[in-house]
This record gives sequence, C-alpha cells and structure tokens, in this order.
Amino acid sequence: MASKLFPTFHDSDLTRSIVRQKLVILGDAAVGKTAIRKVLSNEPFPEAYRMTPDVEFSLHNVQNISEKVNVEQYIFEIPGNSSLFHQGGDYFESCFQHVDIICLVYNVCQNDTFRGLVKWLKYAKGFCTSAGTKIFVIANQTDRRRSKGESLSKCDSLRTDDNGSMEVHVESNSNDVSDFCEEHGLELFECSAYLKADQCSVKTIFEDLASRSISYQSIIAGERNEN
Repeated sequence: MASKLFPTFHDSDLTRSIVRQKLVILGDAAVGKTAIRKVLSNEPFPEAYRMTPDVEFSLHNVQNISEKVNVEQYIFEIPGNSSLFHQGGDYFESCFQHVDIICLVYNVCQNDTFRGLVKWLKYAKGFCTSAGTKIFVIANQTDRRRSKGESLSKCDSLRTDDNGSMEVHVESNSNDVSDFCEEHGLELFECSAYLKADQCSVKTIFEDLASRSISYQSIIAGERNEN
C-alpha cells in the first residue's frame, strides 16, 4: 500500500528497504488530531488548544517493526472546521491524492464528535482517488475516562475548560461506535495522545498501521520465501 508519490526503494548502505506511506487525519475540531501528529513527530504534547487553520504536515519514521524495513509515514492533518474545509476546495482535495491511510478521529467523551464521523467519512470517500486506501477510526482521549479499566461509555461528565468554566461532556456509546465501524467495514483503535503507555500509545497504533502496508508485507513475505 505504498503511495505512487512515495514509492518503495532500497537503501544499499543500510541494507534496509524504505516503505513510504501517505496518511490523512480527519475529524472535528478539538478531538486531538494535532496532539496525535505532534506526538508522532516527537514534539511536546500541546497543553492548550489552538485551532488548526490550515493543513499541517509531519513525518513519522517507523524503524522498529522489522530489521529489514523502515516505514516513513507522511502525515497530513486536515482542519476540523468544516467551513475551512469547504473553503479550501481543490487545495484540501489534493491532500487525498494517492493517500494510503485515512484516520477518522473522535473524542471518546464527546458524542457529537463521534456523530461527526459520518460527515468525515463522506468527505474521505468523496475526495479519495486511490482504490487501495484504507480507512480507520481512532477513539482518542481515553485518558479522560473515569477510570482506566472502563469502557468507551465511562467518561468524566464534567470538565473545566481553559477559562475555568465547567463544560458538560456527553460520552459516546460503545455499541454505537461498534455498529458504525461494522456497518462501514472500519477497524477501531483506542488511544490517548497524552498517555505514553504501550496499550494506548499513539505510536503503537501507527506502527501497526505501518505494518499493514502491502509493500511492507510483500518485502517480509519475500524474506520468508528466501529462507
């Protein structure tokens, strides 16, 4: 699943194959898209929310999934403001050309951002030009659950915003999420861009996505056949 823009090539000096993936991150405003992208590029976690007014780009190098393959993930974050998305027109549409993976992100503690996935899925399918593109759902901000062991539907009901005011959060229902993913044939990942634990690490998820690459799998299969 290597992009036509980012072909697979071999580094003779390092004797490692390089697989390049193009990824697009979509979702409503304030679901944590920027945090995910920054954590992947080893930037500090953004403590304060700032609206993303334009497409943002980061490069994530995945080097520890195989001794023979490096995966370079070219990540494009699309603004969550729908009006900006529409105003962008052809510019935003170009981000979807030859894309390998699209990640639909929502906040597990804000049900309206889950409902927004219907809109973003429609945009993704409408703009995407690559037949082999895979779409995944990422349930973000799992650290905001009332306790670590509880399901998607157990979130803190009250939060304090940046101005010190209390804001009410209505959590997404786990059954609704499962039904949505099953209906559209999408795989669901859960994570927290804030926490670094392996079980909810953003980097763990994107390493998994890297290993889904057809080019990566073909290289590994070729090595097995040689052995």
